[in-house]
Amino acid sequence: MASGSTTQDPCERIQEMVKEESVSELKVVLLGLKQAGKSSAINTLLGGEGVESEREIVGEKRQGKIRGKLVTLIDTPGWEWDSEKVNSEIKEEIMRSVSLCSPGPHAFLLVIPVVSFKDSHRKAVEEHMHLLSERVWTHTIVLFTYGDKLRDLSIEQHIMKEGEGLQGLVAKCGNRYHVLNNKNISDHAQVTVLLQKIEEMVAEKEGEAFISEEVLQEVERRLQQQKEMLEQRKDEMEEEIKLRYEEKQKAIEEELRHRYEDELRKREEEMKRKLQEERDRKEHELKEKNLMEKELEKKVETSRHSIKRRNSMDNIPPKMSGDADPGKSTEETPVRYESEDK
Repeated sequence: MASGSTTQDPCERIQEMVKEESVSELKVVLLGLKQAGKSSAINTLLGGEGVESEREIVGEKRQGKIRGKLVTLIDTPGWEWDSEKVNSEIKEEIMRSVSLCSPGPHAFLLVIPVVSFKDSHRKAVEEHMHLLSERVWTHTIVLFTYGDKLRDLSIEQHIMKEGEGLQGLVAKCGNRYHVLNNKNISDHAQVTVLLQKIEEMVAEKEGEAFISEEVLQEVERRLQQQKEMLEQRKDEMEEEIKLRYEEKQKAIEEELRHRYEDELRKREEEMKRKLQEERDRKEHELKEKNLMEKELEKKVETSRHSIKRRNSMDNIPPKMSGDADPGKSTEETPVRYESEDK
């Protein structure tokens, strides 16, 4: 598978899914003109019996085992021999018939009877095959029916005899062709050889199935839807991642803000605490100082009083014996006179 930025083709993606399964079942679609012998060819290939026959609205799906391999055969509506214009109804029926072996057939059998092949037949075949895109030729084997009408001619001689128109169709199919004798159902060898040719073509393509344009368009549509869904999911995831990042960033910023505020608060508290301690210390020192000053003043005052008292005592004169006591009356102290006679 592609990797990196390389975009893988939708057809390749489907082919890889188809290759993962073993090609245990071959899916083959029969295309051709009306009355070309498609139904007879299916009967010849399945030996007249189908393990399963499922009639569809636009075609017939039958299954059977050929050489032990399960083979699914899809019969499609035939187109007019001389109709170069593709009828829209026929186109839809062919495309729906091909869709019966989803996701796509391994091989196409372009059924052409062994009759005179005109240029108008060639144009009709090419126009209708073009419905399945040019890629259909690489998955196609020309199956000639009514081989009994060859008589003594070989199929190669018949192709040469019919000219460039038939030769060109065979060449477009990579010169892959086979002839069936529808009247000889018991000839199992012709069926075995055809199965071998189909298996060889499938093996060359490594088991790739043919994917129609409609299937590719549907696949591309679904892939586009998936791409849009993935892009939408991518946008949603990017938006979710962006929101988560913004939420995470916001949470981190919020946490850092809280841490900063806590740290700032702690520092403010620490500063307030230190300022308060300093204030308390100074107040204490101031109180101590005031106490000391008061004590000093008290001592000074006491000293002053002591000095003053001392000074006062030093300035008092001594008492004389004859001095009257100021507190006593003169009357109390009689004066003694000595007699002159004495």
